[in-house]
Amino acid sequence: MKHNFYCLLLLVFTAVSCIDPEEETAYGIVHRLFPQQSTQFVFKHSSDSVQAFVLSSELDKIVISAPDAGTMAVGLNYYLKNWCDVTVSWYAEDKVVLPEVLPLPEEPVRVEALVSERFFLNYCTFGYSLVWWDWKDWERLIDWMALNGVNRPLAITGQEAVWQKVWRELGMTDEQIRAYFTAPPFLPWQRMMNIDRWMGPLPQGWIDSQASLQKRILERERQLGMKPVLTAFSGHIPADMNELLPGADIRPVSLWDGFGDECRTYMLHPDDPNFARIQKLFLEKQTEMFGTDHIYGLDIFNEVDFFDHGPWDPEELSRISHHVYETLAASDPEAVWLQMGWMMYYDQAHWTPEIIKAYLGSVPQGKVVMLDYFLEKSMIWDYTDGFYGQPYYLCFLGNFGGNTLIEGDFDDIGPRIRRTLAEGSPTGLGCTLEGLGISPFLYEYVLDQAWASPLSDLEWAEKLADRRDGRGNADVRKAWDILLHEAYITPAVSSAGSRLCNRPSLDPASSFPTWAYSPCDPEVLERAFSLLAGSGCEGDAIKFDLVAIGSKVLENRFETLLDSFRQAYKRKDLKAMEAIWAEAEELMDNLESLLDSDPRFRLQEWIDDSRAMGNNREEKDYYERCGRTLLASWGGAGQLTDYAARQWSGLFGGYYRVRWEMFIERVFEAVREGRAVDEKAFAAELREFELSFGNSVEPLPAALKADTYELCRKLAK
Repeated sequence: MKHNFYCLLLLVFTAVSCIDPEEETAYGIVHRLFPQQSTQFVFKHSSDSVQAFVLSSELDKIVISAPDAGTMAVGLNYYLKNWCDVTVSWYAEDKVVLPEVLPLPEEPVRVEALVSERFFLNYCTFGYSLVWWDWKDWERLIDWMALNGVNRPLAITGQEAVWQKVWRELGMTDEQIRAYFTAPPFLPWQRMMNIDRWMGPLPQGWIDSQASLQKRILERERQLGMKPVLTAFSGHIPADMNELLPGADIRPVSLWDGFGDECRTYMLHPDDPNFARIQKLFLEKQTEMFGTDHIYGLDIFNEVDFFDHGPWDPEELSRISHHVYETLAASDPEAVWLQMGWMMYYDQAHWTPEIIKAYLGSVPQGKVVMLDYFLEKSMIWDYTDGFYGQPYYLCFLGNFGGNTLIEGDFDDIGPRIRRTLAEGSPTGLGCTLEGLGISPFLYEYVLDQAWASPLSDLEWAEKLADRRDGRGNADVRKAWDILLHEAYITPAVSSAGSRLCNRPSLDPASSFPTWAYSPCDPEVLERAFSLLAGSGCEGDAIKFDLVAIGSKVLENRFETLLDSFRQAYKRKDLKAMEAIWAEAEELMDNLESLLDSDPRFRLQEWIDDSRAMGNNREEKDYYERCGRTLLASWGGAGQLTDYAARQWSGLFGGYYRVRWEMFIERVFEAVREGRAVDEKAFAAELREFELSFGNSVEPLPAALKADTYELCRKLAK
């Protein structure tokens, strides 16, 4: 009897140990997303010499064959989208609901990759969207990346723990180091050499917890066949190192976006011998903690420089990039330097073709990879002979600041990508979004272009509409036809928001610090919203769309009311002004209720997540203030106020609406007293309120508990 038991155990152990690790990794995704139906899928590790998946059926099961787990995941996603009408959201809270009976492919379908590398994320995303995420959130995002073919994710979480080790070894105290770091939401801009110390010191608990989180992130990403992009030493150095490295060539960096000298950063010139020493030390410490895939994000000139005024010298730029790469290669002979191309778009006065050629030409061929950052606006490869022979990823940006705006030109993105694939020979495609925003489907579309799918854009759009409700509803299809071709018609813009999110003014051209952005005819959104609201469809996807589109509809209606209010103000018609503003207040009540009806559009979620990071009341309050500040005043002299504007309940009702109510009260006072509104004096009052909102930890009002579908049917025309 005992002998039989041990034989059975041996058989079980043998069966388990024979599971192919690539197949097992792919099974892990289905077990996490829809465990009840996981047995309906069969993954097979193929011997295909290229990245390609084959989708077929066998004995009433869906069979996905591919040479690695990552490509199996893409095949799985292709099946979910095109047979089940299901989109797997990047939000962990969104359920994945499959049909009770899974449809089977009638004929095998083979899809091959057009480019081998797919990049995702942006330094800024780690501040505007990911800053308060825990493992639950990251686990879903990593699965989303795998399903959408991403194999070069930016992975910069937890790097402060590495720097702490480096700066300690070079003589700084923990107190000095933590004071040098910014608060958590602003760390991406410290990592890009823009600011130091803002809202610090950084708690030790944050440093330690993020290092632990990074280890889990990297383990899962590598398990799925991804090669995470870690960081390297860019020359950015604490001001305290002036005393600890006497005689070193440490230069002040130009001030960034309204911040003063107290937040100025410092650059150790790559020619200085200490540069190689610190590079080696950092990479050793980082590899000890996080391992390496030999790809390092390193950016020196992101919206700053350390040169004297005057023309840039191509020879100096060439020498700088050469020395930087030498320090990487000396520490890791397999090192590949990955670099943003944003500065080449942002600062074209300095980054001329001559400068770009000198900068890239001194790095060995294939050892620097450029991110062509903003394809929808300017494709840098197009005027630099494909970055003068260096490999590059063509990237779609699509969102600034996490703004909840309707933006991105759907009909233009595909042709730009296809022309680049045909003429520009990119190494990969990517998405460089600053925040997750409200248009996840655009990033799915871009990443789909990396594969030789048989779907045309027209077919892709129709399948997208079906996935938004899962039933092929005619009204939803018509709404998305309108949205894709009449609403999503312009590239993303920075420092923009709706009129409701902007600082109040009676001047329709007012644009400080942000400007009102309406990319399409308001009637377009009215038609699409009415179709969605009247479709009768429900679910996570359609609910998201109703709130996202509905909030834009109400913003446009506010703009119309504001125009009428301005005209009444010019006539000094107090009675008309009061009637119009009463209508505007009712509209704002409805907007707050609509946003509050979906947790994905609530400030309270952001606050709860920030406070969850704290180990005590003091830390919880600190993290909440940091998170509120990012969304409101940001920092500096005010240029970045509202840069991260987004339509969320609580943020709208407690911040944007309050500003308008303060302003309108001043307007009524001026009319009653027979004088003009002093908008300059009001700006100082407004600034005080914006700063106080960031510093507050007052509880938000309780949830309004409106029903999204019922409210949208009421609001639709």
